[in-house]
Amino acid sequence: MGVMFSGGEILDVAVQIERNGHKFYTELQKTAKDQRVQELAAYLADQELHHFRDFEALRDRLGDFQPSWESYTGEYEAYVRALAEGHIFGDPASKELLNKATGEEEALCMAMGFERDSILFYSEMSNLVPERERGAVEELTEQEKEHLRKLAEILRELRKGEKR
Repeated sequence: MGVMFSGGEILDVAVQIERNGHKFYTELQKTAKDQRVQELAAYLADQELHHFRDFEALRDRLGDFQPSWESYTGEYEAYVRALAEGHIFGDPASKELLNKATGEEEALCMAMGFERDSILFYSEMSNLVPERERGAVEELTEQEKEHLRKLAEILRELRKGEKR
């Protein structure tokens, strides 16, 4: 089996995930009625913008890195491709996706799913990059975990009916 996905291509996927996340959160900010959701969406849109720039820089530094520890060429790339293909942020139609949500709670649940997918993808991706670059990917993964925590917190508040 030939190489299906190089390290650079996996970073291209990460860049696209973050760009699509930026679009999703920008649209959520526009459509949300609750101020907490609007503020969180604005913050997350800005974070996604920074993340895709960070991944672009990492991609440029790495070039076309290939893992040397696979049991066969392309093994790890095939696994990461499967993760990427299942990532919901891969759908650039953010507005249509948000229109499917029945309300802000459902939109936040969607966003939490996206963040969980990103955490899994980036955690696995950190195994692909050279050791000297893992810290950068792991830091971005930690930021995605923080996004998930913030989304969960706002969702809990909405479900409790807490007002600001």
